[in-house]
Amino acid sequence: MSTIHPERIAGFAALPGVGGAVRRRPVWWGIRITYAGLLYIIILTIMVMASQINEANLLLLLATIGSGMVLVSIVLVARSVNRVSVERLVPDAVMAGRSFTITYIVRNPRRWSRGWGLIIGEYPSGQDASGLGHGFIGVLAPGEERRIEVEQVVPRRGRIRLHAVRVQSRFSLGLFSCTVDHVTPAELMVYPVIARFRRDPWRERSRTMAGGGSAPRQVAIQDEFFGLREYRQGDNYRWIHWRRSARMGELLVREMRAMQLREMVVIVDPWSAPYARMETDGAGMVDVAAERVISAATAAVCDGLDRGYRVGLICRAAEPVLIPVASGRVHRQRVLRELALLQPESAESLADLVARSYGAKLGQARLVVCTARMSPQHEGLVRYLHRQAEALLVLCPEQAEFQALVDLGRETRDDRRAS
Repeated sequence: MSTIHPERIAGFAALPGVGGAVRRRPVWWGIRITYAGLLYIIILTIMVMASQINEANLLLLLATIGSGMVLVSIVLVARSVNRVSVERLVPDAVMAGRSFTITYIVRNPRRWSRGWGLIIGEYPSGQDASGLGHGFIGVLAPGEERRIEVEQVVPRRGRIRLHAVRVQSRFSLGLFSCTVDHVTPAELMVYPVIARFRRDPWRERSRTMAGGGSAPRQVAIQDEFFGLREYRQGDNYRWIHWRRSARMGELLVREMRAMQLREMVVIVDPWSAPYARMETDGAGMVDVAAERVISAATAAVCDGLDRGYRVGLICRAAEPVLIPVASGRVHRQRVLRELALLQPESAESLADLVARSYGAKLGQARLVVCTARMSPQHEGLVRYLHRQAEALLVLCPEQAEFQALVDLGRETRDDRRAS
């Protein structure tokens, strides 16, 4: 993230968190000459010089009138933005590649003066907000409050820090611009592109393996109490509920049913490939394989939570992510937030992370392994997990099954071309 220079922000001496107190400067500090204004002044200068050389009074009169227009333009552009206040409303989180709306509430507290040609947008602080769009208000009457919604699209996951809202005007001739930045810090969380499964990945599947392995092993699943029913010939006497049977005057037995597996652990290693295939996404270069893996992981997480599973997350990254199994909306937001902030790369192996997180306590969980490349180390880990877990799913972009199962939507250039 680029450094913010408070002295470049018109109207303020410093930004909160950068250093120094926030002091309001005169609006005149934000006045800048445009290219059209510079050309206009050059032409006026040539006219004045020509009038002196040729002793042409008419030409001098025209140059004097033109100079008056410069003064009028400066006054009008400064009065257009003076005392205008702005409030910004941003969503808590958005998804990369999908449009969302930033709302600006613009107020003109003045009693007589109007605001003309107002351009409302974000202070361009490096890569954070440089790609965000702007809104426009033609006329803001005295005492009027205007609400404008600006549609935005962020191509990349991560955190965007918004520092200030910029109000700019070039009214009326476009010779000068006047800018005032209203310091209103905010944070926008951009979730990864959430892919989706084209079909149920667990249908008719006990395990899916890459690289072979042993035959499926039956895992002992505990039963849970379902209810009471009348005794039938051949029922086990140990199932009889004696207390309720004595009360009802007839034999009643406990009816049990197999407890459904309700735990899922998503294991993610986005930067396992020895080389990166980089592409531009409008905000710079991005590792295509890693982003596909992260999107597939979001699909697995959201699909599991929607099916009622308690989902956990293990990610190999610069700061390893170890989230125990849980469910609910808050847990979903936490997992997506961690996936949005993943950065390469970690010195700790994926096998060490799995052992540190769960050890051998994976027999009652379904596992999803998302990796950019099936290296020999990953194949060994998959074989080990295959023996431990009840069901295993491997998602790797190098495999044909990945393309058949995972719909990445608009995440990659190839997908956009195909659509």
